[in-house]
Amino acid sequence: AVLGQGRITQIGRPDDIYDRPATTFVAQLVGTPRINLVDASREDGTLVVDDSPIRLPVPKGDGLPAKFTLGVRPEHVQPQSEGEFSGEVILLEPLGVETILHIKSGKKTLLSTMAGAVPYGIGDQMRFDIVRGYLHYFDVDGKRIEV
Repeated sequence: AVLGQGRITQIGRPDDIYDRPATTFVAQLVGTPRINLVDASREDGTLVVDDSPIRLPVPKGDGLPAKFTLGVRPEHVQPQSEGEFSGEVILLEPLGVETILHIKSGKKTLLSTMAGAVPYGIGDQMRFDIVRGYLHYFDVDGKRIEV
């Protein structure tokens, strides 16, 4: 169970809580580094990450409001030489077994993880993809939206 402000926020197996957090509070509580939470909107069948060039297709069964919070775990922001998106490396956190990259795309910064040492330096431009099947959607009150 996950407690928030003295109340049970979510009950489930650890992997269920990680993969399907009920709220933004739970999403931020589990996982290291923390989940990326960004303001987003829905425009003409496209998900738009506010203040960023990142655009994604609206998921099937779209039940998204016009404005919402998009959650992306760092392991689902994947550096790829032919990636769909681009950004600038603004910080590296080498931790031995993995490195945390801080990638600025537009005015938004996303965290990404890579195994071991990375071939990037601060200030480098890089390309990355976002794994669509693991996106999380939350309403303005921080509650999970099922799509």
